Amino acid sequence: SNTLESLKEVSSEAVAPIFRSMLEMLEESIVHIQEENFTKRGGSESGDTVSIYLSDLLMKISHCRAEYLSKFKTESSNRSIANEMVNSLITKLAGRVLEVYVEFARKIRPEDGPGRTCLANDMKQIEGAIGKALCPLESIGKPYEEFKAFREGLPLASP
Repeated sequence: SNTLESLKEVSSEAVAPIFRSMLEMLEESIVHIQEENFTKRGGSESGDTVSIYLSDLLMKISHCRAEYLSKFKTESSNRSIANEMVNSLITKLAGRVLEVYVEFARKIRPEDGPGRTCLANDMKQIEGAIGKALCPLESIGKPYEEFKAFREGLPLASP
């Protein structure tokens, strides 16, 4: 009915600024990938040091869940319209984060094997954080498929 559609639209508009704010916060961390020296990190003794950009991004993903998303009731058993709307917005947020990450990762693609492996490992950590704090990765669709394909191709890339 028109009333129901109007209610959905108003509800969506009411929470849109929260989701926009979360996306901007996460994008701000992703941008700093350009400052990362993957070759140096990949060649370090331990090979698994966490960069500032990655630790910041992972912390902010967790912060989004704890401070914002936990306020919404999004149980999978609840099939309400509000629940579906919020879950849809969370999935779009996760997809956009993955798209932005790949966009920046393509620009800085490390030339050497250890650097590419280091970037691929960072991407695995991001997948884990998004899957745990935001939504199931499979629900993201195309952005996740592109993210995964880019990550899987990294160690094989030739300089």
